[in-house]
Amino acid sequence: MTARPTGSEPDAPDGEDRHHMAEAEYPAVISVVAAGKLLGMGRTKAYRLAKTGRFPCPVLRIGSRYAVPVRGVRALLGYRDTHQCRKDRKG
Repeated sequence: MTARPTGSEPDAPDGEDRHHMAEAEYPAVISVVAAGKLLGMGRTKAYRLAKTGRFPCPVLRIGSRYAVPVRGVRALLGYRDTHQCRKDRKG
């Protein structure tokens, strides 16, 4: 059994807590279906909004595939960018 971290990681650079370290493990982009689910919509609606340019956050078209930057979804949901949080804390 692996123990769960309970606070700051001892190896974390610059005193970053595990929350900030874990964000680096997330993908930079997710599928339009996954983004739609996070925003409470189904597959058909997510694709329709992406195709018409009305998806509520930025969507990238990569060949025949749609990709949604995670930062855009997080911003839409009210999460602050960790880089911005660090800047705010420093001054």
